[in-house]
Amino acid sequence: MGSLSNRDKRLLIITLVILVIGVIYIGSKLMSNGAQDTVVSAETEKRFEDLFDKMANVEEQKSQNLLLRKKIGNERGKFVSEKEISKFLAEIESVGGRSGVTISGYSPSVNRRSRPLASLEVKVNFQCQFNNLVQFLNNVREANLLMQPSTLKVSLKDKNKPDLEGQVTLITYLLNAQPAPVTPGNTIAGAQ
Repeated sequence: MGSLSNRDKRLLIITLVILVIGVIYIGSKLMSNGAQDTVVSAETEKRFEDLFDKMANVEEQKSQNLLLRKKIGNERGKFVSEKEISKFLAEIESVGGRSGVTISGYSPSVNRRSRPLASLEVKVNFQCQFNNLVQFLNNVREANLLMQPSTLKVSLKDKNKPDLEGQVTLITYLLNAQPAPVTPGNTIAGAQ
């Protein structure tokens, strides 16, 4: 450096200072980008954890549904959603037709307080002979949609003929139904 003039020395020092400042600036940018990348990967990790929790919940729900199907006695039947009530009524008509039962009316109602899921209860008015009623009840257990008889009222349509008329209540569980809100007024403790 002894052979450099004062002017060259100042230019060299200024260049080195600018170079050092540039390196520090670029290094800080790289470091801050690395910090942002770890934040993104932490968010991604959280999303994956949520996804795995949901997958575990789906598997748990599948096993609970299988237990319910076994309890009802129809392992291959499907549950219906609240939006598919007409599909359920069509299935009842189909079962009635295969069994020789004439269905004369329905009275559906949703029971949101039933457990483990909200249920749809359909009172079905019918006319048939005894053997057709037995066939209808057997076919209910094998239907494509899960349904279970809960009450049955039967009487002779005419005492001189073997024709029956009656009402059966068929129940199915509804998936994705909103449960009834629980407030102190509609609980047993709130009724005091």
